[in-house]
Amino acid sequence: MNTKTQISGGSEVKHLDPAALRVVPGYSSRIKGEDYYAMRQMIVDSMRTYGYVGSPIIAYSKSVNGQEQYFILDGEMRADAANIAISEHAPFDTVPVEVHSCYSVEAERHLLSRHLNMSRSGF
Repeated sequence: MNTKTQISGGSEVKHLDPAALRVVPGYSSRIKGEDYYAMRQMIVDSMRTYGYVGSPIIAYSKSVNGQEQYFILDGEMRADAANIAISEHAPFDTVPVEVHSCYSVEAERHLLSRHLNMSRSGF
């Protein structure tokens, strides 16, 4: 299922299979240690009970070899937890993803830099 809703700022919210989301290598500063896995498990448990509740995962889309692909800017742990919860028969099969379009390498760099700066400043 892939439904979408237009929102301001040149992005839209789509409901996507979290398995379709890609991680940007080297972008996330989160260390995947004991704390990460404990927090992820709490999210998985919640998702199995209540479904996906919360803010959309933020990603950008770009064409790779003629295929539209989605790269996570914010929400890697939620996407990871959603994949596990779905595999354990959670009551959902898609997650909300705020998708920003990216049509060039320069736009991709700008989007990654802008989002990283906003997350560091608390926005």
